[in-house]
Amino acid sequence: MAKGVVIAGLGFGIAIGSALGAFVLAPVDRTDEEAVSRAEQEAREKAQEADASDEVVEALAPAALAGALEQRPVLIFATSEAADQVGPVRTWLNRSGAIDAGQIALERRFSDQEGADSLKTIVTNTLPAGAQLSENSLDPGTHAGEALGSALMLNPETGEPQATEEERADLLRSLRDAGFISYASGTILPAQGIVILTGEEEGFAQRSLENFATALDTRGNAVTSARGVDRVSEQVNLVVRLRDLLS
Repeated sequence: MAKGVVIAGLGFGIAIGSALGAFVLAPVDRTDEEAVSRAEQEAREKAQEADASDEVVEALAPAALAGALEQRPVLIFATSEAADQVGPVRTWLNRSGAIDAGQIALERRFSDQEGADSLKTIVTNTLPAGAQLSENSLDPGTHAGEALGSALMLNPETGEPQATEEERADLLRSLRDAGFISYASGTILPAQGIVILTGEEEGFAQRSLENFATALDTRGNAVTSARGVDRVSEQVNLVVRLRDLLS
């Protein structure tokens, strides 16, 4: 029962953050100085409420998440705009008992339209044996997600790798050499769960990353993504979502 209360509290913290964002973005008549002053004061109060909520979450979440992902290997993908969020998210994953399966940076070229043809060529030529690419969705994000999912995710039915170590290394090295991703050699393990962290990418880049996440999930059963998880409540919520997907 106590754990349920904590998780409910985490949702409340996220709701506060969302409300704050919506409030700040709401249009204000700048000709009315009194209205502007009132809006700024209310925004400050909302921010203080959100900070207080995060303090509660930070105090209670470790006990609530203890063992939630015990011995589950979890990999993190992050765009350059979300690089500073990787450390805090990994901390919460560690507190949940997850195994660190590595971190892969998605460079700007990965979701840039100019690199689309090259990305598709690489994933097609280095696709793990037995893996297939969609014939209906031909965009680079989808094909990259299908290829990397096959290379990096454990089979959800058997718990076994879907690709050999050599196949996985070949695909990753090829993408790194071409400037699409970055990672430290020898740090990437097959994963049961994957977290994708993005920033405020727009247009083609945003669509490509969304397609990437969707396709990645077709090769496993536990992929979760989020944009701009700066607050503790948002970071913890990612772990909760991953726990639910793997339970």
